[in-house]
Amino acid sequence: MNNLVIEESCSEMRILDFLSSVDREFTPFLSEKIDLSEYACKLADSANSVFLVMEGHDVGHAAYYSNDLQRRTAFLTSICVKPEFRGSGLAEVLLENVIQGAMNNEMENLSLEVDAKNQVAVRFYSKHGFNECGNNQMVRYIAKEGSLGTAPGENRAGKSSRHS
Repeated sequence: MNNLVIEESCSEMRILDFLSSVDREFTPFLSEKIDLSEYACKLADSANSVFLVMEGHDVGHAAYYSNDLQRRTAFLTSICVKPEFRGSGLAEVLLENVIQGAMNNEMENLSLEVDAKNQVAVRFYSKHGFNECGNNQMVRYIAKEGSLGTAPGENRAGKSSRHS
């Protein structure tokens, strides 16, 4: 991943441009569910937005809310990597950044909605520790975790790294 830069941005136009460019990558299409301009405005005003930039071009974006202080649950509202960069680990980079950001905001869980028909996304989230909890909802405990997919004291293979 040469020249990969992670940038936080709340630019409504930047968010709208990226979402418009990947609209048809969502299942169902994002624009079939929401007005992209209104959504970009909402994300710019209320969400944390993270972009992956390669050679000056946005190649990935994630947006999440860390405002449920009572339940201490962040909500991942959007994550997408441009098709030509899929399979390169960029979605994991975005997800790790979201988890770290949510943890920095003292969140203990990260939840999301995913269409059950989007099996690629369901498998991705399941692989990274999310559990289905009904109505297209998935959740993952993130408090005091180590790296992506591990809880404290576990390595990436899910085995304990503690020595007795």
